[in-house]
Amino acid sequence: GNLWKLFGPYEWITKLVSFSTLIVSLSLFSSVVNYFLESHVKTLIFIGIIFSSPVLLFYADTLLPNIFSFAFLLFSAYFLFNFIVRKKKWAIGFFILFLFLAVLIKVTVLISLLTFAGGATMYYFLHEKNLFTKHTRTFLFLLGASCIMLLSTYFWYSYAIDYNSHYHSTLFSTTIRPIWEVDAQRQKEIWEIIWKHQFNSLYNYWAFVPT
Repeated sequence: GNLWKLFGPYEWITKLVSFSTLIVSLSLFSSVVNYFLESHVKTLIFIGIIFSSPVLLFYADTLLPNIFSFAFLLFSAYFLFNFIVRKKKWAIGFFILFLFLAVLIKVTVLISLLTFAGGATMYYFLHEKNLFTKHTRTFLFLLGASCIMLLSTYFWYSYAIDYNSHYHSTLFSTTIRPIWEVDAQRQKEIWEIIWKHQFNSLYNYWAFVPT
């Protein structure tokens, strides 16, 4: 909206910003991947596989916010890497900022956040057994950052829900029901729409099931 105020309502501008944000995020994240794989070729293959995802390409040049959420998640991973591995303390602020933006845009980003945090905690607590000895400071920093981000997210969604309720508005999308809350007939209709239309526009029909 602000871009359109500045340049006029041209879709290509928004699409260019969306696509450019994705490219920059993949470029930054490739340095993280290269650190662990220790191979430029393997890194290029890995990033190429990500970029060849039909779902990612489907959203890459649209006006939908999904691609920004994914890109901001990669930005946050890059700054987290800088904070933990390269010992750059300033990176923790950018980690919080981009992770916060990613979650605000698509709250389902919390799935990846909680999965990563849980896996890392279990690894250093059970396998390395040095979570509270060698990595105490880092753990407390990340725990504090996560709490700040989660609290901010909670307050924002509380505000959005209250706003919708008070003004009888649908400005904020907070009323979408999970599929298990609708009746069986409606569930069947939803699955048919997903299978017959959405999957066909995102994947090759016969290649989807085996992959």
